[in-house]
Amino acid sequence: MNSIPRKLKGAYNKGKMVSKDKQSYYKSKLNFLLFLIVAFFTLVIFFAYFTILPHYVLVLGGSEFQSGLQSTLFFMLAVALRFYFGPLADEKGIRLTLLLSIIVFATASLFFLWSANIWSLLAARLYQAIGVAAFFPSGSSLVAAIAPADRTGTYIGTYRLSMSAAIMVGPFLAEAIIASRGYSAFFLSSFYLGAVALLLAFFVKTPPANNLAKANYISKIMDICKDRGLWPPYQGIALSALSFGILLTFTSLFIARTTQVSNHGIYYTIFSLSGLVVNLGAGHLSDRLGRPAVLYPSLMILGLGMSILYFLPGRPAIIIISGLIAGAGYAGSMSVGAAWIVDSVDTKTKTTALAMQENVIDLSVGLGSFIFGAITAWVGMGSSFFLSGAFILAGGAYFWKKHQHKYQL
Repeated sequence: MNSIPRKLKGAYNKGKMVSKDKQSYYKSKLNFLLFLIVAFFTLVIFFAYFTILPHYVLVLGGSEFQSGLQSTLFFMLAVALRFYFGPLADEKGIRLTLLLSIIVFATASLFFLWSANIWSLLAARLYQAIGVAAFFPSGSSLVAAIAPADRTGTYIGTYRLSMSAAIMVGPFLAEAIIASRGYSAFFLSSFYLGAVALLLAFFVKTPPANNLAKANYISKIMDICKDRGLWPPYQGIALSALSFGILLTFTSLFIARTTQVSNHGIYYTIFSLSGLVVNLGAGHLSDRLGRPAVLYPSLMILGLGMSILYFLPGRPAIIIISGLIAGAGYAGSMSVGAAWIVDSVDTKTKTTALAMQENVIDLSVGLGSFIFGAITAWVGMGSSFFLSGAFILAGGAYFWKKHQHKYQL
């Protein structure tokens, strides 16, 4: 192994070295840029549907309960399917699951177009969950494969920057199309955008498949769960996603109740803009200082940004302050947490580990909303923001103190 040139180390497939040209091709910056474009188009579709479907259920004559039901079942199925698609990508290669996910995102738009009632819409939404389950772990795994060994955090931060951009563009674009042309025009537009993403995705080069014997998926997942080296980043990501679930669900309602601000969604715009700035910088900083040195302070910043929402009543400027602080903390903790996971696993289990990361995110988002709702009924929404933020801040401080002695900065 020592006689192999340094650039080719690790480039093996069943004991055979991958050619230098092939490896450099999928690791090129041009290939990474192409994938970022594909990811942005795909995520625009994802976040657009996340925003407009709850209202579209009401347009079709459904109830608020059915509006929430479609979202709950969608995420539950996505979580379950990741236990399959993560190991499948490790076994058969990222290309298979990546292309499948984009095909599903594109064609699901046609199913929504043909949905005439709540139940056909629910079927289309569950079909779309296949795309979500396959895309997110495959995308993160591909970015990790493309990234140079000493710049994993920077590349993952750049990838998450495309997510922040999609959060801003997707819902805004969907609302604009629906307002001017109606839902049918939106569904067709998202189909065309998905078709363009799929066309570009065929030109994205991916690392060769491991070509392993058929894996015992349950065994692989259990190995990931028992790997104590993965517990710290999973814990950090869980705290970050817990906060995101609370902010996503309750902040606009709190703004509507306590201020005269007409655009209740302005908080999320500020939150996303802050994330755009921080994502790349946090990843680069963690490449230099180490993952714990950025992840845990980011969690503390996120907790601080959430807790100061307690002071929102009568002080609309808190919207800007909290959005900037919480957005920075969330972006830093999520991008660095993903990079830490990539650092901690080998190539054969990378996508499975990242699939588990996405499940941790979805479950924590749901748990955060549930717990916050229960606390609000007891102490009120303002105090709930303060207590939740204090909990996240304390959690970041506790884990930082617990793990800092293990890492040299």
